Amino acid sequence: GTTDFTNLGVGKLRDTMSAEVYEARNGAFTLEIEYPVNGVYFDQLKEFSYIKAKPNDRDDYHTFLVYEVAKSTTTRSVIVKATSKTDEIGNTLVTMTNTGNPQSLLNTMKTKALDPISYNMYSDISTSKKVEWLRRNPLNAIVGEEGSLVDLFGGELKRTDSTIFLYQRRGNDKVAKFTARRGLKGAKIVVSTASIVTRILPYITILGD
Repeated sequence: GTTDFTNLGVGKLRDTMSAEVYEARNGAFTLEIEYPVNGVYFDQLKEFSYIKAKPNDRDDYHTFLVYEVAKSTTTRSVIVKATSKTDEIGNTLVTMTNTGNPQSLLNTMKTKALDPISYNMYSDISTSKKVEWLRRNPLNAIVGEEGSLVDLFGGELKRTDSTIFLYQRRGNDKVAKFTARRGLKGAKIVVSTASIVTRILPYITILGD
């Protein structure tokens, strides 16, 4: 029943053995932690509980929803897997046919969804196109298969606890130059053809009378 994720919740998971956030471009945004069975909050790590973690050095803490807890008898620990809380917008449906830029389409999607969407939606893409969604879940409509906003307009998704962004381009360029004997101690270059298919062999099967 928690709706306020600005505090420390039950407490800090200080006993965590390892924690890794994985974010694929326009794809999965997940957290995996290993936690000892004798940890202070071991009993709190259950499916449908929430964990806040910092996904990278720049972004704020993000809330992840636990969907799997796997116990190991050899290490006396659990592997907890969680996905971005924003995935919950995939639990409703939307049907709409509209033409506009991503911002106007996102606004309309929020009003057309069967269940309320609590997240803000923002896009800086200005081009307009037509979408036709028939009983699509909103997450799939934004970054799914054919006909989604990412499929039609391109762009890159960014998620926070309050807002889902569809940027034309996410991140910043950091130009770096690696020069031998100036921070680059060595380089190894491997050229391999082990997995390259270079020929196609046609064949024919002649059936008898």
